[in-house]
Amino acid sequence: MSRIKISLVVLVALLILLELPGLQTVSSAQTGLSGKVTSSDGELLEGVVVSARAGGQSFTTSVYTDQKGYYYFPTLDPGHYRIWAQAVGFQAGRAQVRLSDDEKVQQDFTMETLEDFSKQLTGAEWLTSLPEETPMDRQAKAVLNSTCSGCHSTNLPLQNRFDSEGWGLILHYMQQITGTGSPVGSTWTPSTYKPDAFVRFYQEEVRWYLTQVRGPESKPLNFKPNPRPTGEATRVVVTEYDVPMVERSSYEKTHDGSDWSLGPPSKYGGFGATHDMVVEDENTVWFADNMTPRRTVGKLDPETGQIKNYVLYTERNRSVGSHGLARGQNGVIWLTNTPESTTLKFDPKTEEFQRFPRPSSLPPGGGRTLEVDSKGNPWVCAAGGVMKLNAKTGEYSFYASLTPATPGVSGGYYGLSIDGKDNVWFTMITQDRVGVVDSSTGKVSEIYLGKEPFEGARLPTVESSSSVGPPNQKGPRKLRADRKGDSVWVPEYFAGKLAKIDIQTHKVTEYPLPFSYTKPYAAGVDRNHMVWIVGMNSDHVFRFNPFTERWTAYRIPALGMDMRHVEVDNRTDPPTIWTSYFKANKVVRLQFRQ
Repeated sequence: MSRIKISLVVLVALLILLELPGLQTVSSAQTGLSGKVTSSDGELLEGVVVSARAGGQSFTTSVYTDQKGYYYFPTLDPGHYRIWAQAVGFQAGRAQVRLSDDEKVQQDFTMETLEDFSKQLTGAEWLTSLPEETPMDRQAKAVLNSTCSGCHSTNLPLQNRFDSEGWGLILHYMQQITGTGSPVGSTWTPSTYKPDAFVRFYQEEVRWYLTQVRGPESKPLNFKPNPRPTGEATRVVVTEYDVPMVERSSYEKTHDGSDWSLGPPSKYGGFGATHDMVVEDENTVWFADNMTPRRTVGKLDPETGQIKNYVLYTERNRSVGSHGLARGQNGVIWLTNTPESTTLKFDPKTEEFQRFPRPSSLPPGGGRTLEVDSKGNPWVCAAGGVMKLNAKTGEYSFYASLTPATPGVSGGYYGLSIDGKDNVWFTMITQDRVGVVDSSTGKVSEIYLGKEPFEGARLPTVESSSSVGPPNQKGPRKLRADRKGDSVWVPEYFAGKLAKIDIQTHKVTEYPLPFSYTKPYAAGVDRNHMVWIVGMNSDHVFRFNPFTERWTAYRIPALGMDMRHVEVDNRTDPPTIWTSYFKANKVVRLQFRQ
């Protein structure tokens, strides 16, 4: 074949590839909106996040400045846009522009330094900045890290100052909201409720430490921000899609973390609902809703930002919330039914739900993480082990862990993933163990991760929950198996590490995350075997390269977002990463420039 014919064949093949759905990449070419960001003294600023949102849109697009201080957006729809630039230590730059077709607009920013930038800090940066000069300081700080960031990032309380009485009241309230009550799936009553004994155990020393470091008379802190993104970490485009409450479809939170000068938001302004998700195609992303009334599962169109809601009601006419979510065979969606502690199937074609009630003989807790095996059967965590639902017969099978379950702490069995051989891996947060069900024999085995070194002498004599733990606990959380590899990747929530487990030998190798106190929550693995981690306390998405053992930290555009899930879309090149802002009810896409 001649060189000309070969070139024609290659050209046709490239054109076909470019037409295939799902293979679009984000162009590196400069398009309609761009600009330069400098400090007030003329320094070119790399790693500044620049965000743009058009009037009437339900999503925000963000990019980052490169080494020369320049930013450029992908093609944006015509319209009137608000634009803002943010970096820790600087006042935000703000502007408004109008974009038209085929028109290039340059919007530069000069950013003034900020003397007090404490409200801009992530929870991890706050904890890093707290003093640890004495053994008592170090012990109290370790307890603070393991006790006071299970439901929220630590910048939420630490942005405030209280006296000893004030911090005492807050810690007393924490005992109530993290305490244990009736088993999952049954009716809560005041007579069965028990305040959290673990928080109570450490209450006095935490109160003492908080009064020292964040009391009315405490000394100014020496803040230690993490470095801004550089190099490859700036070559990302982030799209944040609003997920409004159903009864207020046009509701927009006045404080959703997008303005760092306001500090981290509270989840109670928007319920803290978006959790797991799956990508069906370029037009459909399904997401679970943990709390919002009148939505059990939602469908997002990434092109328009439009959301369609589907709801299932209980016998008492209350909407059912969902937590875990996975796509099964024939396009069906499997969900964990939070209030009824069971499993749901949703058929997008008929838009109908089907319940699979959990037999009373099985333990509660089937409302957590869910994954589907190669035969189309969903698996879920439960108190004391994992359950498999036979998708054809509707029958459940229970596989008990070797370590006894902690009474009343069903949330300790939380993360679940399935490897390429259909072995089922699950985490036991309070036990620092990872369990595995052998797919060929049904035999259960366990891997003990050990304990963290701890300098202090006071370790608790009571059990922790899945949200709080002792300073020496590792806390394996939402793990993910590499289905095309030989590893299972486990975020160690309390220890701030990523553990790799060899599926053949069960050998454990640990890698500290690049920033301290990140609270790594969930893992994802792409087709190139790259491992993606999100944390509750860091406002970063981390990529770990297992071949070079190097990290890349991608800063998200919002503050205090409590991310709890990673979803990988392998149809694109490079793979696209999805996560959710639990704190602000947003579904978030990260695309990477080549």
